[in-house]
Amino acid sequence: MADKTGGILATIKTAESNIRGTDDDTLKTISDQIDGIGGMTDKEKALLGMSMPAINEWFLDKATGEPPNTDTWTAVEDDADCYADIVITGGVCYGRVVSESDSNDAIIHSRDKKFFALNGGITSIFFEAYCKTINLATAYAGWGLQEYDIADPNCSSFFNSHNESAGLYQNGAGLINFVTTDGTAAEQTALAAYISDNTWFTLKIEITATYAKCYIDGTLRATHSTRVPSNVWYAAFAASKGSANANVYMQKVQVWGE
Repeated sequence: MADKTGGILATIKTAESNIRGTDDDTLKTISDQIDGIGGMTDKEKALLGMSMPAINEWFLDKATGEPPNTDTWTAVEDDADCYADIVITGGVCYGRVVSESDSNDAIIHSRDKKFFALNGGITSIFFEAYCKTINLATAYAGWGLQEYDIADPNCSSFFNSHNESAGLYQNGAGLINFVTTDGTAAEQTALAAYISDNTWFTLKIEITATYAKCYIDGTLRATHSTRVPSNVWYAAFAASKGSANANVYMQKVQVWGE
């Protein structure tokens, strides 16, 4: 791999030195060398931007209180007691959405150019995040892939039947479910047995044309085939205060297609 990569860089450097005079043979050499790299998965290609828009976010190089990378994310904070930003704990950067204000929301969603759909040869969309929720039993939250309601961005619009989505929904009364919606109705699977309050876990979602699957810490916990979303989705995290403050933390967020 290293030898082939070095050859590509050398060829590109030669082409760049006289780019206007680059002939077809040089361009073909670059193309052949790229095609010759083996062992790269569809996920790796997507995360490198070679097959579709993708997200590979670790929330690094930020200070507490700063917004997440604005090339990827848009932050929505309803008032001064809602935070959609970065926090550093134990020397590690995390993204967070926190609502400490009744009926107000904090949301992070991928930007307009960072949306995902089953097209262009993509047959599966994957969402994966290392995440945790605090006050699971008493606060509202939702995160995953969402047909984002640009006109009315709020936590209650996430993962409800009038939108097309696939993700986790925390209802403020102790339930946290995997919810898929097709714009008409919702299909739900309870996950409270596998997700604990204030405990990190890995969420992975797969959407195809015929099913949506949810994995918690690498184990398949739900497969939905009755209500499967088929629209264009944004990656999103939302929190809304219930009888206690809502807090969702995330790190290593990845979205890709295969």
